[in-house]
Amino acid sequence: MSDIIISPAFIPFLKDHYRYKIAQGGRGGGKSENIGRCLLVIGAQRKVRIACVRQIQRSIKESVHTLLSDIIANCELTDYQITERNILNVRTRSEFLFAGLQDHTANSLKSMANIDIAWIEEGQSITEKSLNIFTPTIRKANSEIWISYNRYLYNDAVHTIFNNNLQGSGLEKSFKSYVWTEWQSESAIAIKINYDGNPWFSEENRAEMELDKANNPDLYNHKWLGHPVSMGDNCFIGLQSVLEAQGRAVKDWEHITIGCDPARYGDDESVIFVRDGFKVLPPITFRGVNTSRLAAEIIRICREYYSQEYKDPILIMVDDTGLGAGVTDQLDTAQAAERVKPNPAFNISVIPLVNNAEAGDPDYKDLGTELWGNLKKALDTISLPIDQELVEQLTSRRYHIEPDGRIKLERKDDMKKRGVHSPDRADALALCLYVPQSYDFSDTKIERKTKG
Repeated sequence: MSDIIISPAFIPFLKDHYRYKIAQGGRGGGKSENIGRCLLVIGAQRKVRIACVRQIQRSIKESVHTLLSDIIANCELTDYQITERNILNVRTRSEFLFAGLQDHTANSLKSMANIDIAWIEEGQSITEKSLNIFTPTIRKANSEIWISYNRYLYNDAVHTIFNNNLQGSGLEKSFKSYVWTEWQSESAIAIKINYDGNPWFSEENRAEMELDKANNPDLYNHKWLGHPVSMGDNCFIGLQSVLEAQGRAVKDWEHITIGCDPARYGDDESVIFVRDGFKVLPPITFRGVNTSRLAAEIIRICREYYSQEYKDPILIMVDDTGLGAGVTDQLDTAQAAERVKPNPAFNISVIPLVNNAEAGDPDYKDLGTELWGNLKKALDTISLPIDQELVEQLTSRRYHIEPDGRIKLERKDDMKKRGVHSPDRADALALCLYVPQSYDFSDTKIERKTKG
């Protein structure tokens, strides 16, 4: 058997055991090719039963059977025998099976009970019903579920597996000039890889990619960068403006503000954002922490800045709805304790905000909508951290026009009803960018303007 070359991003798929192994990203990242190679290597090392499934498979030609057959031929994997219905390794007795999930029930999928590895290809097309029927059938000890997909919508059913098993912004990885993002937890490993992470990205594909990039940015963002497509004209913030703000080069400005959005429910995140001048730093996120922990983290951040001789008051905006009031009270108590000291260690100004309060701008129905309106304007000039979850939250919230002509954001409960997670990071970012006075966010001049 000839050596099989695997892209560096996929090496952990071969080496380590996880219940879920996930590869997402745009076209040209080599997801299917590399997963196919990994599975053929595993099948040549030990006896395994591998199920290759997709939502619709009317014939074997619509499966990855052809892809695996091509790899076997190109890599001269002579241990493998290819038939019209499956692929066998004659030495290890490994077997590849192929199926579509659309027409199956729990009973008809009982034959999958002895599967070692299930590969869900084109995962963005899998329905919630198919996913709920299929994944419990893969129950053999130490069995694994591998998933490859290019996201279509924010609430793709298969992406719930990612959201339920992995958190945070991921770790940026690289090999030579090739880059990708990796997430790990006890139950899962995932990568997001695009064409710039694939050492064998073809010149033909590159020409097509450059054409899309020049002529159709929205198509480029979805097709080649793996972002969900626009969810409609009634989304409040567009994808392009968020992507352009990520990693933007900005001038220095010594001005610190903090936004804190405490979690309302158990499955929500508590999020803290720090804005250092025109640059927003990566979010600090928590699950299941109390208000004392959040307040302590904010105080720690402030003390760190003041230890570096920062002089001005730090504005801290807190969502004061529900649990947020506890954070506000504890920050006020900490500031009051500092005022009696001869040389206060820090000087904070806590601004409690309630989303359903009256907006200062007559264009908006309430303060929460106005906060997002300020954020939308700021995206033209601020620098955002690279954070996939933040991108998705910013670009998934809808709005409508009230009978009186004012703009009103979609309620969080309504977002959850259509399968979209609470936009906790986006809300914290909007809080972070709020100030009692409006600011010109231009990076060519810094001008403070009082609303009249």
